[in-house]
Amino acid sequence: MGAPRLSGMQKQVLSLYRGFLRAARCKAPEDRRHVESIVVSEFHRNAKEVDKKNFLYIEYLLRRGKKQLDQLRSPEITGLSSFGLGSTRVLAFYIVLSVAWDEQRLHCQNCPQREGGRGRSSMILSVTYLTKAVACVCLLAEYIEHTYCFCDAIQHPISVCGLLTRLGWQGGHALLPVGPLTEKGNAVQVAALASLHRFYDPVAIAVALAAPARSSSSRERSPRGKPMHGYNRLGAVRTNGGSPPRSPRFRCGRSKSSSGSIGGGARQNLAEKLVVVVVSAVFRRRGVLLLAPLLYILGMLLYMGSLGFDINIQRIGRGGGGPQPPGSVYRSPQAFEKLWPFMEADSNETHNTLMSSWNPKKNQVWKPCISLTISQAGSQEFPDSNGFLIVEANGGLNQQRLSICDAVAVAGLLNATLLIPMFHLNSVWQDSSNFSEIFDEEFFIDSLKNNVKVVRQLPEDVLQQYNYNISSIVNLRLKGWSTPAHYLQKVLPKMKQLRAVRIAPFSNRLAQAAPSYIQGLRCLANFEALRFAEPIRLLAEQMVQRMVKKSIAAGGRYVSVHLRFEKDMIAFSCCEYDGGEKEKLEMDAAREKGWRGKFRRKGRVIRPGANRLDGKCPLTPLEVGMMLRGMGFDNTTSVYVAAGKIYEEEKYMSPLKLMFPHLETKGTLATPEELAPFEGHSSRLAALDYTLCLHSEVFVTTQGGNFPHFLIGHRRYLFGGHAKTIRPDKRKMALLFDSPGIRWEQFKRQMKDMLGHSDVKGVELKKPGSSLYTSPMPDCMCKQERRGAEYSSNTTIVI
Repeated sequence: MGAPRLSGMQKQVLSLYRGFLRAARCKAPEDRRHVESIVVSEFHRNAKEVDKKNFLYIEYLLRRGKKQLDQLRSPEITGLSSFGLGSTRVLAFYIVLSVAWDEQRLHCQNCPQREGGRGRSSMILSVTYLTKAVACVCLLAEYIEHTYCFCDAIQHPISVCGLLTRLGWQGGHALLPVGPLTEKGNAVQVAALASLHRFYDPVAIAVALAAPARSSSSRERSPRGKPMHGYNRLGAVRTNGGSPPRSPRFRCGRSKSSSGSIGGGARQNLAEKLVVVVVSAVFRRRGVLLLAPLLYILGMLLYMGSLGFDINIQRIGRGGGGPQPPGSVYRSPQAFEKLWPFMEADSNETHNTLMSSWNPKKNQVWKPCISLTISQAGSQEFPDSNGFLIVEANGGLNQQRLSICDAVAVAGLLNATLLIPMFHLNSVWQDSSNFSEIFDEEFFIDSLKNNVKVVRQLPEDVLQQYNYNISSIVNLRLKGWSTPAHYLQKVLPKMKQLRAVRIAPFSNRLAQAAPSYIQGLRCLANFEALRFAEPIRLLAEQMVQRMVKKSIAAGGRYVSVHLRFEKDMIAFSCCEYDGGEKEKLEMDAAREKGWRGKFRRKGRVIRPGANRLDGKCPLTPLEVGMMLRGMGFDNTTSVYVAAGKIYEEEKYMSPLKLMFPHLETKGTLATPEELAPFEGHSSRLAALDYTLCLHSEVFVTTQGGNFPHFLIGHRRYLFGGHAKTIRPDKRKMALLFDSPGIRWEQFKRQMKDMLGHSDVKGVELKKPGSSLYTSPMPDCMCKQERRGAEYSSNTTIVI
């Protein structure tokens, strides 16, 4: 039998557990071992103690764990601390003691003067008020972890000592002073409460208070009749060395000293002493209680994560001031300088990874099967159209591609006639091209004719209805990822009423989950109907042929790299490299120009080190070259670099050209005359890169985005379900490049493991909520058994 299926909440717990362990790997060795031990023990303890049906409590633990994990991932965090005094518990005890003090003052104002008592009675805590205080603390600090009933009918007074004894704390009797309490006595009892923070939550205190109490025995009195001891809820005070039964929760640390010793032998660490000093000062100077609101706000800030007692924080400023965590600083040039001699020595080897990069499964293969999904519906005649759908695609080339494919799916869902999508002039891409200048319009309409009707312009009567102004057509602003049901309930009635509706912008306006027929239309539009316009297609085919010819030594195979090292990408990532102050000023200017104050908003903190450790920094050409050489691609490998204008190109591209002399770009494969019609049109230039990357033997993605996502899915569609794509683990690479003592053999082993992982992930089924444009199996492809040694596909490659 296979492994049992996990529930959604169990998967979240496992994901959180793995997240903590991954975050620990980014810390120093000593801190890593310490963090891992705390994480393992905490998760194992909760697994044994927490009721699996207490979903509210488990969800609270997940929320709290995610907040702590976010803090731990920061490079400024050195690890989890063993400092056990949490902010919520400090706040809880402060509130409880404040209420108790107010209750004592109110009681003392109404009680008669006692002889020898200095006008002050024993510190008696009313169960009613104390349980209410604890309940408030539980609501605020513990997010109602457990549900308890607090009974207002309980009116029996209880001393702090009795409370400690009922909770099973061994020092309870020793802490109770003889005679009326003084301010020193108050401080002692405060210390007792502070000692409980390691073993009891505020909820446990409330439960102990709410439990039925035994009737106390007759109290010993002095000759004058005054009580010598406070209340003991478990019976008479034992004077001959006796003590209550040993608590199973507190086996160690019991002192053999006399009952007069404070704490009963419990060890007081620095935290407890600090609490004693602070709270003692508060009770001696009652005016300090006016600071209670400020302390409350501070406690809430601590709990919400702005600060914290549970994390050791090490502030790292720009330019030093403290040791930086491994991997948080760009030191790849130093690693390259050390490893370059070994790379040159490996160049003499005869084996090139390019010849055996991928090992597809022998017994199965995936083939396109869109026709099985949409053939039945497509064979029927079109019913009368419900109206016209007008969409506006925004963004770059592949963002526009996404909008077009989703528009086809929505048109099929609503039985609408689709107007050729209009392109919005994007402020970043700055490309004024229309649909027909990027895609083959005639081919698009003809490929969809059996499933969705597409027209180039609206009919005369519809234009006349809206005064020949498409902007006059009502624009339905939909939420992102709207469901098919939402379109049928909200958009379709408007379309029937108005004959035409407009949706602008249309990016990401259709949910990933949809009926199979709608998914089939998405597949048909993306993989079959959309091909580039003839000028782009002809030049791209010539460039592919030239690239294959230059790779004749490897049988026409080459590696393509999508390099995102443009100035705007570096600026947006908020990462730092080795450009110093000049680079910082340039990136600040680029962020201000492109995003106009977004990165200067109040509370926005730029943390380059944290971004690098989290794998959010674009790989430099140097790092890409080192990675490929470590994977076994030698200096005879032909490499095509798909990129825009590289930042400081001469500086950063030189090492990559040194490692791979057979490096090509658009500028080297095509003449300036051939590229002239495409200059100034970023989407058309991106279409050339897309085609060259599509037909490479190995595709390397270095940063997220729509370009690699669409390309990975398209390669799976063409290559039997395997993406043949290297997706590097940038978190691991950040640590490797910042390891001064790393050896070449160790580096190669790590890189080959990364290549093997990409090979395994090459064939990956679509997960719930993911995009079929990246994972077309099983919506667009079907699994078939392989017959024979080689696989032959009848699929027409559309570029």
